[in-house]
Amino acid sequence: MIAPDDARTRLLYTPADAARLARTTPATVTRWFCGHDGTPPLFTDRQRVADERFHISFLELVELIVARRFRQHGVSVEQLRQSREFALKRWQVEHPFAERRLKLLGGRVFDPAGTAIDLEWPATQPALPKFAEFATEVFDYEELGDGVAAAWARRFFPAGDSAPLMVDPRFAGGSVTFLNRGLLLDTVVKRWRADESIAFIAADFELDESAVEAALRYALAA
Repeated sequence: MIAPDDARTRLLYTPADAARLARTTPATVTRWFCGHDGTPPLFTDRQRVADERFHISFLELVELIVARRFRQHGVSVEQLRQSREFALKRWQVEHPFAERRLKLLGGRVFDPAGTAIDLEWPATQPALPKFAEFATEVFDYEELGDGVAAAWARRFFPAGDSAPLMVDPRFAGGSVTFLNRGLLLDTVVKRWRADESIAFIAADFELDESAVEAALRYALAA
């Protein structure tokens, strides 16, 4: 099994950062990672204290987003907790909600050598296979290697198909950038707020005007 690289496990995001990317609240981020009023956290891999030093990694951000998207379909936090604990034991990986097998639940999967990968899932948790595709559709994953079952999320597309944006922890400190470019979304937003036209910004950065417009719509809705 291949462990995730340092870029994906480095602590990059504050609760506020993570909340913006996951389209939730800082309070939810803190509650799911640190617990609240005696309620255990959803993500229990390590002890965390809810203070100004609290940050999460890219893979933890992926798990947060996946959990939030399952919640959109009515999967309870307790169901998510039980399912994640099952996956931790079954797959023997950290961050199971950031692992490619979650995306593939409900299908027959083979590694490159042609060996079937066991994706057995408890019948008491039918919601996860049902909504796994939706929960994971905004991520790009590593390919499976020979004899390797684990493959981690490597990029997040925060606007989905609506804007050419990505979050890749290997670039720009895990900030939102234009797809396959080093250009920060924040840079474009600041120039637009400084009254530069979309046409001028697009020409300056060699982008389509439609891409700049879509990126700004995403940024202003955050």
